[in-house]
Amino acid sequence: MTKGKLLSVISIAAGIILIITGLFGIVSYIVTLFESLNLADQSLIFWYLPFLLLGIVFLIIGILYIVMGLKSLSGNEAAYKTTKVLLIILSFIILILVVLVIVNSTF
Repeated sequence: MTKGKLLSVISIAAGIILIITGLFGIVSYIVTLFESLNLADQSLIFWYLPFLLLGIVFLIIGILYIVMGLKSLSGNEAAYKTTKVLLIILSFIILILVVLVIVNSTF
């Protein structure tokens, strides 16, 4: 497998993971919404709103990763360069999140 195809497959896999994560956030908000309708305190509808919003963002970003991966897999050079940049950005975000989790767990 060539380097370009490998990056394309990684981009598609990352897109699928982001879409699944986004759908999980959206579904968790919808479940919380229906569970909170019968409660006296319905503040969870407001406090779980970030799950919905982040879920929508992850869904859109996941679609972007899949589209760029498919375009670069077909041989589009501009899409290949964009895929490289997107994967570099994603790796930095994952690195920052891992560092934040480690720092948060030590204190």
